[in-house]
Amino acid sequence: MTVRILFFSLLEEIVGKKECDFNLPDGKYTVKLILDQIYLEWPELKEWDTKMLVALDLNYVERSTEVVEGQILALMPPLQGG
Repeated sequence: MTVRILFFSLLEEIVGKKECDFNLPDGKYTVKLILDQIYLEWPELKEWDTKMLVALDLNYVERSTEVVEGQILALMPPLQGG
């Protein structure tokens, strides 16, 4: 299964890219399971886990949301106002 991962702001700086195709073995995945795999690739992102905003195909989602082939998962640091 392949999902596209988009990284924004500080998270982009941590991984060194704006986006990537992330390949996973076939199976059923939730956002949380995919995040766990992403943290294996980029362990520095794990410290952002409880603060990170996650969107799936342009909609904010919970970690329990199921992800299917070809979806886009966006990872964003917390929003800041000014």
